[in-house]
Amino acid sequence: MNRFLTLLLLFLPHLAMADATRVVVPITEVILPNGDLRYSVPVRVGGGTPFPALLDTGSTGLKVFRTMVPAQNYQDTHLVSVSSFIAGDKLTGTIATAPLSIGAAVTSMPVRFELVDQAACMAFRPNCGAATLSASDYGIGGDGIAGQGFQAILGVSLQTADDVENPLMDIGARRWIIELPEPNSHQTGALIINPDDNDLQTAQSFALTHSGNGWLDMLQGCLNNLSTTQQICGPTILDTGSPGMIAYIPNAVNTTLWNAGENASLSFSAANQSSLSMPFKVDESPGTGLLQQAADTQQSYILSGFLPFFYNDVLYDAQAGRIALQPRPDAPNPATSSTVPQMGANSAIEVIEMNAPGAIPQAAPNGMPVVITPSQ
Repeated sequence: MNRFLTLLLLFLPHLAMADATRVVVPITEVILPNGDLRYSVPVRVGGGTPFPALLDTGSTGLKVFRTMVPAQNYQDTHLVSVSSFIAGDKLTGTIATAPLSIGAAVTSMPVRFELVDQAACMAFRPNCGAATLSASDYGIGGDGIAGQGFQAILGVSLQTADDVENPLMDIGARRWIIELPEPNSHQTGALIINPDDNDLQTAQSFALTHSGNGWLDMLQGCLNNLSTTQQICGPTILDTGSPGMIAYIPNAVNTTLWNAGENASLSFSAANQSSLSMPFKVDESPGTGLLQQAADTQQSYILSGFLPFFYNDVLYDAQAGRIALQPRPDAPNPATSSTVPQMGANSAIEVIEMNAPGAIPQAAPNGMPVVITPSQ
């Protein structure tokens, strides 16, 4: 423990960043060989060397392979932690504590995170990505492609988890904005920690519902097929870990939803407010792939993936319990958007979601798919 206290003293000159100082952290776009997009931010544990972590608004807390972090930079509790993926991947490790840095922002105290020791497969899917790759080739969010993905994932959901913490909840005003780079723009996005009033002047705000010690960060949303007038509505998760959308529908067949090229929109609404609508053509540009899956409840719900972030800067306010969306001037134009890269006749749409412990609200399923691909 003395060693750990010494480490904290080393951090004292940096702890001013844990107040309400505005900090901008770069968000980097990564394009996988199959065309899927991922987004990362630089993270440090205990003042060590920065490493990229997959930025995921659909899960909670930092999970990092132990090989990325020197032992002197954290305090290991030796409590076992397991993170499982419906696609079959399972990460096993222990819970540790340390001050965590996201860019130049540092937590005001040590927070809990998971040190991952092993990636393996669940019994129901023995041929998952972890089984087909060596430990050195496996990466989180890498679609099972050798040498792709990340050695860490940073979950920044407003929901709480039993074992790990969202470090952004321990920095300053507990507010942050996610501005993803527009797809294939080769630009850098921004994670703005402790934003000021100038950052979101025309944003539409949505109040959230309490969930444990956090917030249920789901908005009331609808997928609208403008060609057939079909509409699917329900609680909607905004997820930077998913490059496509999934509509969970009671008693639905697991398949693609709607035809490529059909005109559609994703809309959000709140009481006494006009709805905010984002038009797109199905499966014709990044973020517009659509699947339907059978819901395990009697209510439909939606995972909206990247798309809301391409149209809006998104504010997460853990202090006030709200999400705010501010339309972007560089939002996609469905008439001119580039088509999704073709990956072969059987590949169609791939959708990634992280299933971290505590990340999925009670009203939603107990687990969600990591990779969904069409049946061969």
